[in-house]
Amino acid sequence: MSDDFTIDFSGKKKHRCALVIDFDHTLYDGVSFLAKIAKDISDERGVSYNIPFFAKKFLRARFSSALSNIVKNDSTEKTEDLVEDIFAQFDKALKSAEPNPVVLEICKTTLENEGQAVFISSRPQELLEEKIEAFGLEGAEIYRLERQERFAEFPRDSWARAARQLK
Repeated sequence: MSDDFTIDFSGKKKHRCALVIDFDHTLYDGVSFLAKIAKDISDERGVSYNIPFFAKKFLRARFSSALSNIVKNDSTEKTEDLVEDIFAQFDKALKSAEPNPVVLEICKTTLENEGQAVFISSRPQELLEEKIEAFGLEGAEIYRLERQERFAEFPRDSWARAARQLK
């Protein structure tokens, strides 16, 4: 049995459809980026790191609580500076990474068949626009979050706002 499949849109009644896609963690494997970054910053600070540590203490955790496990109490380092550094590394990884080909194909097919797509992200607008253009996803929209409080998780209301952007 093959993993490949195709959808035939010809001759069928078309229904308008829309997608809301997490740019950072669905189109790209952002969790792997974060795991590598968390390992690197843990190693730099002499903190023991393993996958359960990352999953329990870092992933989907608030920035301050996740980083309290990494930043020493006697350190002059500020959590906000470390968050900025983490996301700078995340953006760098995103620039050279390849998107998930299945998700990319679903987005292209949706747009080609008069559907809509909006990517939700907290990454810089220029980076998002550059990537979307490079993939040939003209017509896709961006819902960019100005605030994010947790690693690999967007606030619940942001999903509804992104969907409303599609009208």
